Amino acid sequence: MKNLFFIASICFLVLGCSNKTSQTTTQAVPPPPPPPTPTLGDAPPPPKPTTKSVGIPKDIDPDLVASLRRSPCFGRCPAYTYELFADGKVAYFGESHVQRLGSYTTKVDAAFMKRVADKALSIKYLALSEKYPIGDVAISDVPTVTTYIRIGNDGKKVANNYDAPKELTAFEEWLDVEFDGLKWEAAEH
Repeated sequence: MKNLFFIASICFLVLGCSNKTSQTTTQAVPPPPPPPTPTLGDAPPPPKPTTKSVGIPKDIDPDLVASLRRSPCFGRCPAYTYELFADGKVAYFGESHVQRLGSYTTKVDAAFMKRVADKALSIKYLALSEKYPIGDVAISDVPTVTTYIRIGNDGKKVANNYDAPKELTAFEEWLDVEFDGLKWEAAEH
C-alpha cells in the first residue's frame, strides 16, 4: 500500500506539475491596450496642400492675369509683349522685328481667360522654377521669354532663357498663337 500511495503521490506531482506547465505555456498573453483615442486638441495637423501658394509678385500690376514677353537679341529676334488684364483688356507692344510695331489693344471674353488659366494649370505652371536654366548660367545672345500667370490669389513669373521643360516652351508657343489670333486695333496715344 505504501508503494501505491507513493506512486499516486508521484503521479499527482507529475500531473500537477505538468498541468501547471501546460497552463503557463498555453495561457494566451493579453493583447496590448488600444492607443488612446485622440481628442480634438491631440489631432494631427491637416495635410499640407500639394500646390505651394506663391502669392502675387510685388512688381506686377495687380490687374494683370497673364503676359508673355520675348526680349530682343543681338540679331533679328522678334521682340514684343502681350498683357492680359482682369477686365478682359489685352495690350500688345511690338518692339522690333515684328509685323506689328508699336502699341495695339483688344478685348477678350471670360472664356478666353479661362482657356489660358486651364492651360497653365495643365502644365502645373505655378510649380515651375522662376527661371531657366536653373542657376546662374545664361546665354546673353539668346532671347528670354518671360511669362506671367495669375490663378486666383497666386501669380508667378517665369523667365526662360533656354533649357526649360518642353511643357513650358509649348505653353509659350500656345500663348503666342492665342494672342496673335486676336483682332488687334492700333492704340490711341
